Amino acid sequence: SHINVCGDTHGQYYDLLNIFDSFGYPSESNPYLFNGDFVDRGFYSVETFLLLLALKVRFVFYVACAALSAAVQF
Repeated sequence: SHINVCGDTHGQYYDLLNIFDSFGYPSESNPYLFNGDFVDRGFYSVETFLLLLALKVRFVFYVACAALSAAVQF
């Protein structure tokens, strides 16, 4: 078993999509852990946040967002 660990996307929406294209989208067999700094600098911060939030809602047990979980309390 494995987990994909991603850190500091900084609002880079297209880089996040590139990660999913390269390593696959979240699923039971392909979980992700995102570590903070999701949206602090990039031009597409809103889109990045909404995509991570949607993935967290859809894949509750297979997407963990450390700072998002602390801020929103999932």
